[in-house]
Amino acid sequence: MNDIKKIRLLIADDHPLVRTGIRNALSVFPDIELTAEAENGAQALLLAEENTFDAALIDLFMPEVDGFSVIEKLSLAIPCVALTSSQIPEEILRAAQCGAKCVLMKNVGGETIAKAIRAVIKNEPFYEETVTDLIMKSKLLEKTKSDPFAGLTSRETEVLRLVAKGFSNDEIAERLFVCRKTVKFHVSNILAKTGVPDRIKLAVLFHNSHSQ
Repeated sequence: MNDIKKIRLLIADDHPLVRTGIRNALSVFPDIELTAEAENGAQALLLAEENTFDAALIDLFMPEVDGFSVIEKLSLAIPCVALTSSQIPEEILRAAQCGAKCVLMKNVGGETIAKAIRAVIKNEPFYEETVTDLIMKSKLLEKTKSDPFAGLTSRETEVLRLVAKGFSNDEIAERLFVCRKTVKFHVSNILAKTGVPDRIKLAVLFHNSHSQ
């Protein structure tokens, strides 16, 4: 019963209450041993030089040396889990680029932290729902910004294609079997959504965006 191989964990966070909360939350898991605690990035790096750890739980924003730099250095030797309260997708992505195997929000429970630690030491992926949602929303926003027509409805897209081909409102109405007033309404919506002043510039924008 005492043969459980414990995961030696280093945590680094400049808030004592956070460290206490993590310590208490992980104390119920017999396979995880909180071996050392650091209150800033510089101390975390020093502890890592003087001790052997199986994993590290690192806050992204700490004094002296920030968590990004700590992760960048430590991740060369041990798997790192980033810990943050940031809702900014770019900061989460930056943590991953620096070498974090996983990013967790500070409000997650001990079981989630334990699962993440066990996953990263096996080099397995672990995705926390809140973080995943933030990234997905960020990607969707990027797509919307890069595609000026991403917010159009299917009917507006049909109208747009015909406008781009040079058809008048009457011609579009005839092709789509709707009244001219309906076409005019759709064209007005398209101009408003894309921020383009007139249908000529709209056609140019359409052809430019589809020329790739």
